[in-house]
Amino acid sequence: MFFLSFLMIFILIIFFIFFALVDYGQLFKKLVSVGLQRRFCCSASLARFQKSASIFIFFLLLVVAMISLQRFMYLPQLAVLLSLVFTVEATTGVSPALAHKPVSLWTVADVDHWMNYTVGYAEYSGYVRKHLIDGPTLLEMTPADFEEHFPIENSVHVIKLAAHVKLLKGICICDATISKVVDFWSYFQHHNFRVWVVGFTSVVFPRVSMLYTYFFDAELFELVVGITQSPSDVLTAAAAAGADKLPALRVVPFLHHALYLIFMLVAPDFFMAFQAMRMVPTNYFIMPCFVLHFVAQAFHECMVAILIFRGDAFPPGTNFFQKIWTLYSYAIIVPIATLVLYPFIAYSMQVVCFVALLAWLLLSSASVLISLFFRGPWVTEHSAAPRRA
Repeated sequence: MFFLSFLMIFILIIFFIFFALVDYGQLFKKLVSVGLQRRFCCSASLARFQKSASIFIFFLLLVVAMISLQRFMYLPQLAVLLSLVFTVEATTGVSPALAHKPVSLWTVADVDHWMNYTVGYAEYSGYVRKHLIDGPTLLEMTPADFEEHFPIENSVHVIKLAAHVKLLKGICICDATISKVVDFWSYFQHHNFRVWVVGFTSVVFPRVSMLYTYFFDAELFELVVGITQSPSDVLTAAAAAGADKLPALRVVPFLHHALYLIFMLVAPDFFMAFQAMRMVPTNYFIMPCFVLHFVAQAFHECMVAILIFRGDAFPPGTNFFQKIWTLYSYAIIVPIATLVLYPFIAYSMQVVCFVALLAWLLLSSASVLISLFFRGPWVTEHSAAPRRA
């Protein structure tokens, strides 16, 4: 994670310096022109918004870069970042390799590794191999079994071994109801419908994905806008009220509901950009791409709304369906295609498509930034076209 984050920042810097100093050629200018035709309707009024937009995006990039660098300048923050990457190891006390493996499937070698590096009693590893203690056997062992079959002279060792076995049993209980998610790709594998269908839809139509999440995915909605309560406070309140069932640990306040609905109606791209910025510390390669994309999308939507209000967005006589097709023809098939292809495309191919989406986000974001900072011949051409007419 450390290396990839610095590599991404370095590549972005080289990328922008290269295109700032070198004539980027007819092909890239064509891509920029096509991309901005779709994003900004190529109106002559676009030039008036470019300066303020470029300043905002520049400062946004600066903030993201500072957050990234700040996490690497101080070792305690780096430790926090690494603990986010290895969440399972931090919470369960087992290595990442064993964390993905159910305890009931542990071999003698796995138990030996657990005894050496997790519990820290390497002197007992020989007895693990001698008695062929595997995962199922370990789960059935009691403190008396450890005292009988291990040469334990200190009773504290028995307490520690029993506590770690109890922790492993707790992991098994949790595994029966939930799947552990270590990083983004693990989340992709466990919840690929959210990433493949809802995620792809969010890229082009965030309002649709927010609507789906609000009505059909209560778990994701609570994860996004909910507040996690203290388990001890919840238990105390439930006991005082004499409740028969344990209340939910995560609740969504009314204000969060209202703000979610307001953003869904008015500015869904800004909401997505905010959520992506919150998740930048969890993935320094993917999330900055989404931040840039959603900010550009938000500017696109605001500019289109202003131009429509002024009557400059479309030629006179354009009907409603032609306007919709002009704005969204390049992406209107995405939600339908992802929903139809989801049951038939293998997980590996979904990952390939997602990587292609990231490449497209990088290219489109770079196109917008370059066009904002460095006006090319296409601006003059499109600005002069209405005057010639």
